[in-house]
Formats: sequence, C-alpha cells, structure tokens
Amino acid sequence: MLSGAVFAAGPENWHGAFVTPGPVVDHEGVYYMFYTGHMLEAAGVDRGAVGYVTSPDGIFWSFENPNPLFDADEQEWGEAAIQASSAMVLEDGTWVVWFTALPRAFGTRGAAIGRATAPTVDGPWTVDDVPVLLPGGEGTWNEKIVMHPSVVRVGEEWRMYFDGAIDDLDSDRDRAIGMATSTDGLTWTLFNDPATGGLYELSDPVFFHGADGSWDEFRVLGPSVVQVDGGFVMTYMSTWRLQPAGSGFRSDFGYATSADGITWARSGSNPLIPNKGEFGFITNGFASTVEGQIVLYFDGASSITAPTSASYGLFASPSDL
Repeated sequence: MLSGAVFAAGPENWHGAFVTPGPVVDHEGVYYMFYTGHMLEAAGVDRGAVGYVTSPDGIFWSFENPNPLFDADEQEWGEAAIQASSAMVLEDGTWVVWFTALPRAFGTRGAAIGRATAPTVDGPWTVDDVPVLLPGGEGTWNEKIVMHPSVVRVGEEWRMYFDGAIDDLDSDRDRAIGMATSTDGLTWTLFNDPATGGLYELSDPVFFHGADGSWDEFRVLGPSVVQVDGGFVMTYMSTWRLQPAGSGFRSDFGYATSADGITWARSGSNPLIPNKGEFGFITNGFASTVEGQIVLYFDGASSITAPTSASYGLFASPSDL
C-alpha cells in the first residue's frame, strides 16, 4: 500500500484554504476528481463550491479550471454548505454529480442530497431545483439527516448508498448507512424490509454501527461503494468525540464486502487507516477504482480552520482487501 499527499489547496481564491476530495470519474483515459474548495471566514470555513482536478494516473493531480463549477447557494435547501460525493458520465455524455447539501449552518442538524448535471465537465452545470433525497421525517431512522451519496450502476438499476440519522449523538448511536434504488438516477426508492417496524417502518439501513468496544461503535458514515468481481466493496468512516469535550473528533476508515450490496460483512483488518494523531481534522473519504486498484482519497489538516490542507490516497488492490 502507498499513501501520501496527492494535491493541496489551490490559489488564494475560492479554494485557497481547504479542499476535501470527492468522487473520481475515469473518462476517455483521464481521471477527473470532483472536490469541494473552501475559504476561511471569521467562524471557520465558508460554505464551499465544487471544482475538479485531472490526473493521468490517480496520483498526480492538476487544476484545470480556475473557477468553481457550481454550488447550491441559490437553493434554500443547500445555502449553508455543499460536498460532492458521487459522479459519473452517462451514456449520452451527460456529466452527473450527486452531493450533500446543508440548508443551515454547520452547527444545525439537517442535510439533504442534491444533483447537478452538465453537457461537459466544464459546464454549464445545472443544480436541480429540488433534492433527489430528503430526510425521512419524524419517526424514521433518517429523520433529520441524509448525506454522502455513493451511486453505482448495477445492470439497469441505479443504487445510492448514503448515511442517515436522527440527531447523530455519541450517546444515541443512531447513524447508519442506507440504500435507495432508481431506474433513472433521479427518482429514488428507499430499501425497505417489510418485516421491520418502528423507526424502520418505511425504510431500513443496510449497515449499522459496530458492537460495543469496537472502533466503529459510535457511528458509521460516508459510504463509498465500488463494484468488484463477485460483489461490492464499501469503505466507510467512523468518528467519535475526543475527551475533554471540545477537543475535536477522532476519525478512522474501514471497509466491508457484500455479494448482493445489501448484506455486508466487516473486514477483520479494520480500521483501514487509523488516525493516530497525524491529522487534527478529517472530514471525508471517497473510494474509486484507479489502475485496477481501489483507492481511498481523504482529506487531512491540522484543524478545520488551518490555512493549508491536503488530500491523501491509500492504494490497495482488491485482492489485498
């Protein structure tokens, strides 16, 4: 396995303070990574906007377009923050990016999943007027939060993996990973086990937090699903608040495998990349297939307000997982 910085924050404009990596698209021999760039504000980072970098090999990346592609600040449901999470090029040449959008400040719970499309990677990009997936509402397991979409094509079916929660507290441990299906990538139906009730009457997660005492006992989030021979690999993240209170979060990554994309088995090698104090702040990780290997890109910085940051990649062949 190989890891190291693959690209850092851009020039001192819209992405000069902090960059978080996003999904990678392999298109006509070039890798495109959609990332979210930020600038600093008095209370921390700004709401962010989406741009892209390119690479011939998935290791060395270059900024191609000096301007952001899109954000969601004109939408009430996305005016506070945005994070690109999944992308692909359709058969007709349309570029699609699915993203997490927050309607209010970071400290206020609530998140939805949106979609943007364009005829070329440089645009013009159009953000849909309404989210493609909203929280489930009162009395559901994903009552307030749906985030981090990861979309894959399985034959004629589209599948979206995402994480959802009610309040996402360490004490409640209610954050889990769900799945929705679609025939067009726009209208989604949540996975539902008719045998369950209560919080799971309308839909069910497909992956829960780990057992007491495990590295992922508090929550699971940020699913990133890759198809491999014989099934699927899902990388995911787990975080918990450090003590004393206010000192930040600990963030680790792990992975699970599945033959059908519904029933998942954790790896005995988890956590995949334990954060042993190398980074003060990690927000996201995204897995992609690059040069026949599964690559996990994630961001690392000394703190959320640090003026510099970088994105990192872990390289592992599917046979190593």
